[in-house]
Amino acid sequence: MVREETKLGRVEDKIAKHQLTAAKTPGTEVLETKVWSGDNGISLEERAPYGVIGAVTPVTNPTETIVNNAISMLASGNAVTFNVHPSSKVVSAVMIDMINKTIVEAGGPANLVTMVKEPTLETLNEIAKSPLVNMLVGTGGPGLVKAILQSGKKGVALALVTHL
Repeated sequence: MVREETKLGRVEDKIAKHQLTAAKTPGTEVLETKVWSGDNGISLEERAPYGVIGAVTPVTNPTETIVNNAISMLASGNAVTFNVHPSSKVVSAVMIDMINKTIVEAGGPANLVTMVKEPTLETLNEIAKSPLVNMLVGTGGPGLVKAILQSGKKGVALALVTHL
């Protein structure tokens, strides 16, 4: 479906990337609480969720990115809303629906993973400005990375750079 919609990549590579992402993305198993004591008392280090994360996916690996982001973001106690690349919105919606069904079947709440129905730069700006979104994550070109890092929110951005 990804190859059909985006016209990018090879089917066998897409299958391998999905398998790798599902099997190797760190989840709750990497989260640990640390406690230590000393002359100044007891200290507790425990990671806390950000809340709602706004995420942007690249057209090159849209559903692989959704799987990776969903596993790591949900494992750490967050919800996520995606502004997917417009050229992958149908297959992205299918993947998000599959993830949400799996969460509910496992006893979790519905709709922890959502996406903008008609993603645009304007909808990305709305997500970035929303007081309900506490962190931004994105993979894309240098412009996207700059926007995330200048948003005033916590951000994680990966630039895809190609050389011709």
